[in-house]
Amino acid sequence: MKNCPRINIAVGDSSHTIATSLNATTTQSRTLQQHIQNKKQLFKRHDNVISNIIINATNGLTKDLLEKLKNAQIEKENARKAIESLEVALHIIEPKSINIGTLNGVSNEKGTLSNLSNENGPLVNNTSVANKIIRRTCNSSRTCNNPYPVSYLFKNNQKRYIVKQTIVKPNQPKTENMQFIFTNLKSKFVAPRLYKNESEHAVSIIKYSNEAVVLLFWDGKNAWVSTPFKTQKDFRLALTSAAKTLKINKKNKTNGANVAQEKVVLLNNEHGVEKITKTTVYKLCDMIQLIDCINKRFKKCNEDEVRNAITAYKANKKSAKLESALVDVLTRYDGDIKSPTLWGGYAITKITKQVNRKANPVPTNMLRYLKDAQLHYKPAIANRSYFFLYE
Repeated sequence: MKNCPRINIAVGDSSHTIATSLNATTTQSRTLQQHIQNKKQLFKRHDNVISNIIINATNGLTKDLLEKLKNAQIEKENARKAIESLEVALHIIEPKSINIGTLNGVSNEKGTLSNLSNENGPLVNNTSVANKIIRRTCNSSRTCNNPYPVSYLFKNNQKRYIVKQTIVKPNQPKTENMQFIFTNLKSKFVAPRLYKNESEHAVSIIKYSNEAVVLLFWDGKNAWVSTPFKTQKDFRLALTSAAKTLKINKKNKTNGANVAQEKVVLLNNEHGVEKITKTTVYKLCDMIQLIDCINKRFKKCNEDEVRNAITAYKANKKSAKLESALVDVLTRYDGDIKSPTLWGGYAITKITKQVNRKANPVPTNMLRYLKDAQLHYKPAIANRSYFFLYE
């Protein structure tokens, strides 16, 4: 985002002009805030519609439901874009710098200008500051005052990538920075602010958490996803299996994944807490397919299936096949697997240990996060493939 714009009122302007300008800005600000609230309510309403359709579609999505789902998603995205535009407009119209002549006696409906205050404190704290410039800056917590740290990716003489923190900026037109995101998936994906730099090697480092679960790297053309950390070992094993099924590894040999992997390792080790020596990265769209493949292997089952599996196991507790089938069913059951109504006091410690080891390893909220990210980075693919639909 560009630097906050300034609104200047020249020294010598009348008190009426100053007061009118401030009042007009306040009115516009209130109107925009009301529009933003309306759009947020609209966004939430369409989000609820999408969730209800998915939850209630127990027999699959019919053609009519798919059409309703698509329309709701389009309306939701339109509302999101409208909110972003309105928030930008709200930020622009707020007065940031005022050159004031004689301030004594200048007033509006809130009292004298010297008593006016906002989120940053009084506009003027001295009634005898005639012919001085009073600067009102943005609140330090606002995003426009907190640009992301920037690193630069270069090739050295051995044609290996290295990371630099400072460079001599070339004299050329600015281009949008690449983006490297650390996230723990505990919140929804939020589209990062775009910054431009004279160097095409600039990378914005966006660190949402020091306890990252996922690394997301946007190189200007493609978005790459990696889960290289120790806590995701089981998930990586499931990814490897799913990649073999979908033949993603073959695609990775020719789609530039090897270069992206090198960059991800360097940027993580430069800015991350947990250091890594290697990692496997997948394109954002491929990762969504891989997670979908893993989730299908853990297709949900109902209580009747659980009861049948328990009954069969109790009838022949020495059968390894029946025990394996029971563990598989319990792994896919959303309810309380330790419920007394299912077991009737039967000892289940051995079974629950196996279930915990075999649980779905996909990190919580990861699929939704990646679908939102794809809608931001690759909207054409997201809309065409229906990958934007939430699980």
